[in-house]
Amino acid sequence: RMHCARCGDFTVCAPCCQRGGTLPGGGVFADLLNRELAEALVADPGWLRFKARSYFFKADHNAVGTVDKIKAQRVASRLIIELGIDSKHGSSLDPARELRRRRASAATAAGVEVDQEAPLEL
Repeated sequence: RMHCARCGDFTVCAPCCQRGGTLPGGGVFADLLNRELAEALVADPGWLRFKARSYFFKADHNAVGTVDKIKAQRVASRLIIELGIDSKHGSSLDPARELRRRRASAATAAGVEVDQEAPLEL
């Protein structure tokens, strides 16, 4: 389920669903991501969160609720291919490292200690 900011419900209202389905690049429900859709998603935080969650659930193929480094690298590889990122730039794409960096930064700001080796959770 997704929270609809426009109508304040935990389901998606028809206008928001229509908007998501007609986003450039095939719409938010397309299985493959392309640059056009990625750019549209960056401008729409609600649908960006939805798409990010869909990638999380694809990565979490065994439904344990976490994404480890290997799973995150699989998603990164998929995104490199889907978005046509040059391989010399794509090799430095490590989503697990970036998410851990962000989690540590947020924990530091909150004055909390976080285990850097703990799996990433949704």
